[in-house]
Amino acid sequence: TNIAVGAPHNAIAQMLAAGKSARTVRHVHVVLREALKHAMRWRVVHRNAADAVDPPRPHRFEIQPPDPDGVWRLLDLARTTPYHAVFHFMAITGCRRGEALGLRWADADLERATTSIVQILQRFRGRELVFQAPKLAKSRRSIALDSTTVGILREHRAFNPLVGVPIRTAATRRLTSTNDNRTEDRP
Repeated sequence: TNIAVGAPHNAIAQMLAAGKSARTVRHVHVVLREALKHAMRWRVVHRNAADAVDPPRPHRFEIQPPDPDGVWRLLDLARTTPYHAVFHFMAITGCRRGEALGLRWADADLERATTSIVQILQRFRGRELVFQAPKLAKSRRSIALDSTTVGILREHRAFNPLVGVPIRTAATRRLTSTNDNRTEDRP
């Protein structure tokens, strides 16, 4: 038994015409190519027709960060929300969300105006939130803080003394409560 050389190409064209995303079509192509590879090994087919097909490349959206004025407007809007400290910290330091939410008070030395990225908060299997070491060694780093950021973190800590993470508040605590049962330095 053989699958016509054009069959995988036609199937991909039909999926794209039906509105399937390039990513979905690419996943289908990978599964089909692997299935046909096994069929060849078992001598059910003589060639892997999926090898002759170039699946579409998923479109990568380029992030459009706000300009400096937009960042300051965002920070002004956030000033009255529980998220102000986290937004300010991320905007000034350039930390990623997982790095910022992984911080503990023990990682912040406000007297020396520094903080250390030693763990991140990562979504695992699409649902569970897990604290873990950063993936890359260079992601573990110390960050200098400006005096405004130190002041915002001190103010935040004064109003949230039991919160283990400098930028977490009651509003953001739900992000970490699912997988953090330790009491040391945590909410």
